[in-house]
Amino acid sequence: MAAMIRGSSRMPDWEIRMMTRLAGAELRMVVVAALLTLVAIPPAMALNPSALGDSGCGTLDNHFGPFDYRIDKTQAQAVESAHFTPDIESLRHGKTGSLGAELDYTLRALPNHHRALMAMVRLGLRDNTERPHGARYKVECWLIRGEVFRDDDPMVKMVYGVYLLRKGRNQDAVAKLEAADALGEDNVNLHYNLGLAYVKLGRYDDALRKAHQAYAGGFPLPGLRQQLERAGHWRAPTADEQAAITDPPPAHDTGGAEEPIIAE
Repeated sequence: MAAMIRGSSRMPDWEIRMMTRLAGAELRMVVVAALLTLVAIPPAMALNPSALGDSGCGTLDNHFGPFDYRIDKTQAQAVESAHFTPDIESLRHGKTGSLGAELDYTLRALPNHHRALMAMVRLGLRDNTERPHGARYKVECWLIRGEVFRDDDPMVKMVYGVYLLRKGRNQDAVAKLEAADALGEDNVNLHYNLGLAYVKLGRYDDALRKAHQAYAGGFPLPGLRQQLERAGHWRAPTADEQAAITDPPPAHDTGGAEEPIIAE
């Protein structure tokens, strides 16, 4: 740098040294700004930035959001009031368009909205289609998008696992549900669905363990226990097993407004 400056003008050495220091400082500022930009990328996107493009599921760019459903409550309420009403969640009818279009809007703004993801799964199953009318992507794309957006959200992985179970992809379902479980979410809904998945693979000891966890937390549906009973593998937990299930979470800590998400 100093040689370039000296060759282009006859400035005193002290001016050359000052300009060299300033140029170096500007370069360091550019590098720091670039590093800060990289740090600001959401961890999930940094984990697998090509996942969406490779799967043909678009990008996460959106005119509103995307927002994290777990954190951005104000934005979530604004979206839900227009595009995820109780009638939409229950698949009765849309408010501003078709059910697929309403869920499409919701999931572009809130990619990890687990209830909207489950509604999209149910809509695809009900209409026997991989891409519901009004939705720009296939059902599995919405699940991939949610997972890429926030890979640390166990509820997204759980809904994905439920979808895979309902599609008969049992090995994939267990892997996805175990990934959710590994995030440390002590959720009775998750325990129940993972138990159902274990039954599908004949892993009855694992299914029984998950059933005990789910029912200790007050999960209301008897299906997992009934499946284990029919297979001859149900029993009540021993005293030691019951003691090991400490401080079970509430069955559904959502203010009573949300139904359990299950793979049955």
